[in-house]
Amino acid sequence: MDSIIGVLVGAAIPLLKDWLSSRRTEKLERIKLHDTQRIKAYQAAYKFSTTLRLSLKDKTQAIDLAFLNGSAAELYSVIENLPYYSKSVRSSLIELEGVMEHVMDNILDKYANSDLITEKVNPISERLRNEILCDFKVWE
Repeated sequence: MDSIIGVLVGAAIPLLKDWLSSRRTEKLERIKLHDTQRIKAYQAAYKFSTTLRLSLKDKTQAIDLAFLNGSAAELYSVIENLPYYSKSVRSSLIELEGVMEHVMDNILDKYANSDLITEKVNPISERLRNEILCDFKVWE
């Protein structure tokens, strides 16, 4: 009886070891994938913050059109990666989305839109850039 228990325990130990090892490997792969996706998300967000700030300096178009043409599509592609960003970056992106929706809803009122963009988007874009750079510093 004791020998049967010894054989069973002896056989179970390598199986348990293999099972734990495979779980550890799987967890590491998930972490690597998440980190890779997070880096790509932050790269896109930084590129967006640069595009946004440059679009606000475009003097060839009305400020509302420059904002919409230069940022709308890119904002929504950056927002797709929302779970990867820090709380402060997410907050700024959601705030920008609200401004974007307001401008789109009132597209004919270009003067009010221009004032809103000047008043809200400029500070948000600077804050977003600083938040992204601050998050990069933490990664070092």
